[in-house]
Amino acid sequence: MSKFEEGCISTILFLIYIPLIIAITVSFPIETIVSLSKIAYSKGILFTIVIPVTFVFIIVITTLLVTLSFRYKNKVKRHKKEIDEIIEIYNRKTKELEYDYNKKTTELNDNYKSKLNDLLKREGIIKHVLDSKTPFKYVAQMAADLSTYLYEKDENYLRYKPHPAISAAEKLKEIKETTNKELVFYKEIEYKYNFIIGSFPELKLYIDNDTELLSMAEYLSYSDLQENRDRSRDFLSNDEWNKLTVSQRNQLALDRYIQKRKKSNWAIGRDYEMACAYSLREKGFSVEMHGIEKRYGDLGRDLIATKFGHTLFDEDSKKGEIFIIQCKCWNKDLHITENVLMQLFGTTIAYQIENKKNFGNGIKIIPVLMIPPFTKLSDMAKNFAEILGIKIMIQEFIDFPRIKCNINGNDKIYHLPFDQQYDTAQIKNKGEFYAYTVAEAEEKGFRRAHRYKGNKNN
Repeated sequence: MSKFEEGCISTILFLIYIPLIIAITVSFPIETIVSLSKIAYSKGILFTIVIPVTFVFIIVITTLLVTLSFRYKNKVKRHKKEIDEIIEIYNRKTKELEYDYNKKTTELNDNYKSKLNDLLKREGIIKHVLDSKTPFKYVAQMAADLSTYLYEKDENYLRYKPHPAISAAEKLKEIKETTNKELVFYKEIEYKYNFIIGSFPELKLYIDNDTELLSMAEYLSYSDLQENRDRSRDFLSNDEWNKLTVSQRNQLALDRYIQKRKKSNWAIGRDYEMACAYSLREKGFSVEMHGIEKRYGDLGRDLIATKFGHTLFDEDSKKGEIFIIQCKCWNKDLHITENVLMQLFGTTIAYQIENKKNFGNGIKIIPVLMIPPFTKLSDMAKNFAEILGIKIMIQEFIDFPRIKCNINGNDKIYHLPFDQQYDTAQIKNKGEFYAYTVAEAEEKGFRRAHRYKGNKNN
């Protein structure tokens, strides 16, 4: 224990002892003590009892205080030792944690740098492949090097083992180089083949059938193949293609196209437009398939329906109405928003301005949004429709005839939905119509709209 601590303890004991003496003195005034002393002396007990007892009392108190002081010093010393041990443990643990933290941090940094370098190397390889004018060959070389790595490993073993087999190592090296060269050629052809098939999956139908593959020689170019190949082939197996007649193939392909579950959003939209148009024609309206015919240049006008003296809605129409119709077949989770209504209103106004010389003042140009029951409008879209005077018409996705029977000069041609000229073919002239089945079209003297090449079973 330090001198400072001992001094502190002595001071504390002194501060306890002095108040005790003072307390006794105050409790017994000096006159009382003198008086008591005289009484004790007169009785002969001052020196025999009082003074010895008082002396013993002082000794006991002093001894008690010294004992307490000693115990306190020991307790303080013990607690100080415990505190020093705790501080030592704390410092040791702190150093251990700092060491572990620095070690983990270093490991993580090293691991991060290693992975970053790997990623940068891979990025460099990929960038080199993308920038290369011969990416397939470059990737094929890498694949071949990886495949022939075991040859190189065995070659090194034979060359550098305790008893080298140089001749065998050289032979293995020659085999490796020949194999690598052949693998590069094979892999490059394989990658190019997969790329072409991935880009133009219809070609696989020809590659898997030798007869069809040989028939490709009849086409002048790939664009000629795209324009004139029979797309019904995409919906039939090889066995069906070889056994069925042309008419049977066409009908089965059409049936499967209609039943196809996974159609693109564009194909679904086109089918719904045609269903709406068919429904309007059944009501006696003349319908222009503006959206399908103009594609991206339709200005938001999918259908233009007219029938003077008649209306789609329960309103008076003395001189007639023209309906600018937009068809939307959206799923139930995707609500139509107000921008669709604004586009429809805008294109209706534009149509009115463009054609104001062709129609009298009594003709009404009315914007209409046709949707199936499951397609919903947002609340804002409903408000816009009401404010802008846009009619909302619920139209079921009904079945409709899909075969376009078109007359071009003396040629009577029918188009299936997957034929190249299907969207541009217009049904307007006398004798033209929509058919449900191939047999219906062929009974009226129409033929399929493409040149049949290859296997022609009838």
